[in-house]
Amino acid sequence: MNSLGMRHPEDGQLLRYLDGELPGRQARQVRKHLEACGPCRAELEELQNTAGECVRYRQNVLGTCLPPPPGPWQDLSRGFDRIDASLDRESLAARLARAMYLPRPAVPWAVSGAIALAVVCAVVYQLRETPSVQAAALLKKAVAVADSRPRPAHRIRIRTASQQVTRVIGTVQAASDTPAIERLFRSANYDWNDPLSARAFETWRGQLPAKRDEVAAMEDLQSPDRGSYRIQTTTDASELVSATLKLRMTDFEPLEGRFEFRNRDWVEMTELADRPTNPQAQWLEPPAACPVNLACRRIVSDHWLSR
Repeated sequence: MNSLGMRHPEDGQLLRYLDGELPGRQARQVRKHLEACGPCRAELEELQNTAGECVRYRQNVLGTCLPPPPGPWQDLSRGFDRIDASLDRESLAARLARAMYLPRPAVPWAVSGAIALAVVCAVVYQLRETPSVQAAALLKKAVAVADSRPRPAHRIRIRTASQQVTRVIGTVQAASDTPAIERLFRSANYDWNDPLSARAFETWRGQLPAKRDEVAAMEDLQSPDRGSYRIQTTTDASELVSATLKLRMTDFEPLEGRFEFRNRDWVEMTELADRPTNPQAQWLEPPAACPVNLACRRIVSDHWLSR
């Protein structure tokens, strides 16, 4: 019906008007038409009478002929609790696999599509979370190893775009000769006392509300970093926006670190091997009573320090 002012409403429209299912604009048009059209009012009355007869028939005939209910509804909460407990014990992958292998007539195509989408989402979520899980596991293991055998004083080389210094970790520190670098790390809540350590990295990483992790195992024989793990964490929730730590595979000892800050500054740290004690060092340093001049002593000393 295009215009109720020119045409009578159809039976379906009158029935929907009677049930209150017409939109507001159409209902007003039908009401206005009924005010001026007697035949339509009569048809509406007939529909009302028919609907009333259906209601009375259901109450007086069908209601008396139907058998009584078999019994009161039972409390199903205990059964649902048992189902929830069994599902909690069953892994998500097992539940999805079981749902996928239901008989074909029992699973409509829409349900199958939803299950397939859930499987894809679960796989994507697992792949996205795997680097974070790997990073957390490696750092936890490295911290446990470090706690089991505390290291003596050792040296690290600190390099920035403008300077390079060597710092001794594990001794009483004098006044810092790198105050600008120290301020960068402290502003990011990163431990400056031992920055090239798994514990410092783990503590900083653990306080981040949002982060992205990448983990790589350097096993390529052609790579200069072979035999090490590389953990990189990036974030937008810290002054330190990217931190990378390289751990030796054999003992999880930190070897190198790179730290990039929000102000574009960067800091690189490298563990320096402790100078070995050479049993032949006594032959490299002439005795005090040896009649050699100072220039010769300096040459021998420089030779030893360069080893």
